[in-house]
Amino acid sequence: MASSGLYRVDTLTELRAALLSFRGTTATIPDLVARRLDLTERRLNNARAAAETRRTACLKQLCHSDDDRDAEEDMMVAEEALNEIDDLIARFDRARTQSQAFLSRWLSSTDRAVSHAGLFLQRAVDDATDYLAVSLPRPAAGGTGRAPTTIERHVSETHPIDGPTSVYWRSPSEASSASELPPLPNGFEWLPIDRITDREMPGSNDPPKGVPELQVRLGVERLWKEVLPLVGGTPDEMRERCRKFDNENNRIDRRGFVHKESVLAVWDAFFNTGASNQIRADMVGASGRISITNGRHRIKVAKELGWRFIPAQVIHHD
Repeated sequence: MASSGLYRVDTLTELRAALLSFRGTTATIPDLVARRLDLTERRLNNARAAAETRRTACLKQLCHSDDDRDAEEDMMVAEEALNEIDDLIARFDRARTQSQAFLSRWLSSTDRAVSHAGLFLQRAVDDATDYLAVSLPRPAAGGTGRAPTTIERHVSETHPIDGPTSVYWRSPSEASSASELPPLPNGFEWLPIDRITDREMPGSNDPPKGVPELQVRLGVERLWKEVLPLVGGTPDEMRERCRKFDNENNRIDRRGFVHKESVLAVWDAFFNTGASNQIRADMVGASGRISITNGRHRIKVAKELGWRFIPAQVIHHD
């Protein structure tokens, strides 16, 4: 029974990966078609310009030639060539309009079908994985078996009366600057969400690719509630602490699949550059304009949650 269940998980995971790969491939088709159409249009325009030049030359020859018969024949040939090209251009314009309308309908229907199929497969994978998952142990006396929910920052200075003090990092929804937030791994910084224009945000018809919106929201919430408190402001040890926490609390399954409560999985989604899942953005120095290259749905969710900052890998351009 277990082996058949494992085979089902593997098969469903491969199907889902193939479906997402298909969606990524089909998403590039409109750009490919647009480039081919632009190339064809340029060639037709160049051909028409050459035919127009030929027609003009024949007209001059007709005006200055003593042999009207040859000049008239050349003029007729030039006129016919120009008319043929104009006819081709008209047919091309109609074909382009039809293809654009078809592509729009096809992409819309494909996105709906792929989204529904992706959600179905994701639920099937979750169900199959839950069957195989190692259940969480009961917490020991005095413990909860859960990650901490506050991030404490110890300050070396001493208070003149109370002695050593402890302060807390502000949350992303409370902080007014990145300096009030906990440190992040090398190569990452707190990206100011209020400087991101709505044009960079996904629209209502742009669902998360392969990941249910609820799962995206839970991942963003757990980043602050579980992952960052767990590492206690020491980003260099962040991933190892998450891995250790998952192992100690059995947030793994028998085949090594990602457990739905794994804190390491959340860390990887935001900071593992090897998997290229991290939020990525370009920032232009003088204007401070921000362009999002990955993670728009997570930024949208964070904004809806009231966050002012979110961890991202930012490339600064002069």
